[in-house]
Amino acid sequence: MILVITANILAITNAYIVYKFFVFKTKGNYLREYLRFYVVYGLVFVVAIALFPFFMGVVMPFLAAHASHHQGIFKYKAYLSQICITGVTMFVSYFGHEKFSYRCNTKTEAL
Repeated sequence: MILVITANILAITNAYIVYKFFVFKTKGNYLREYLRFYVVYGLVFVVAIALFPFFMGVVMPFLAAHASHHQGIFKYKAYLSQICITGVTMFVSYFGHEKFSYRCNTKTEAL
């Protein structure tokens, strides 16, 4: 458990640094942005957890019922669900960071 927590902190910190300096290119506000970054990742985690039962119980059975030629692939429905959820959370994460973690505060920028 200690390794999982440590790996998670290191991965999120690494992502924060890359987003800050190479994606959004913001200046200052390190602690505030870092804490907001964690809030966005918390939201992304909740979204992913909430979507998984929906995909497993609704989306995959619907797709399986309408994909008569590709029935064999639905034995991997948990993996397919996770792939779809990863796509959704990728957008939630990016826009969360853009609009919340790294949003530009004109008063702070002027200082």
